[in-house]
Amino acid sequence: MAYATATYVALALAAASAGAQYVNTQNTARRQDQQAAQGILNQGRIQQEADAKVNASITDLEGSNSADERSKRLDDYMQTLRTNRAGIEGGADPGYGSAAFQADSAQAGKDATQYSEGMAGLMARMDAPTMQRQGEAFGYGNLATEIGLIGRESAGQRFIDDLRLNSIRRSAGVDLAAGLMGAASSGMLSGPNAYASVGKAGATGAGIGGVTTTNTGSAFRNYG
Repeated sequence: MAYATATYVALALAAASAGAQYVNTQNTARRQDQQAAQGILNQGRIQQEADAKVNASITDLEGSNSADERSKRLDDYMQTLRTNRAGIEGGADPGYGSAAFQADSAQAGKDATQYSEGMAGLMARMDAPTMQRQGEAFGYGNLATEIGLIGRESAGQRFIDDLRLNSIRRSAGVDLAAGLMGAASSGMLSGPNAYASVGKAGATGAGIGGVTTTNTGSAFRNYG
């Protein structure tokens, strides 16, 4: 009865050891899967940021035209003309001579101003496409810089996620407990069996006075 009880206890320890190792393996795999999924989510968030930058740049490019640049350049030219208008019109209006001469001089000043304004408009239209392409080129450069920064952010985040994933290990305490239970189970199972085998051999092979049955039979035959 004691042998059966010890066997049951040993089997229970073996089952507990196997169960602990299984749970430890499952928990480790679950935590690794969670970390791997978090790494994928982090990379997806960074990719969305990059996509948003690219989409915004494409939208700006689709709506790009030279109207804004032409208006800005025309404002620059007109500001220059307004600043120098006194000199332009004053030079054509000497303030002396006959009334007809003064009237012609004033008209000439106005004509010069209109001509300058017309040339300003023409030059603004000529400059606008170049300014447009320059603005687009600056936009490309800014986009490339932003994408480069996002790429470095992605690489850094991936490095951190890999460190976290690789740092996930099996619980040493659980493995130790499972190993101790397994060792105890093996010891209990091997001990009683060895004892039982020795006892069986002694019960079947021992004769009177410690002489084995085989030897006793041989002795009787010799004396017979």
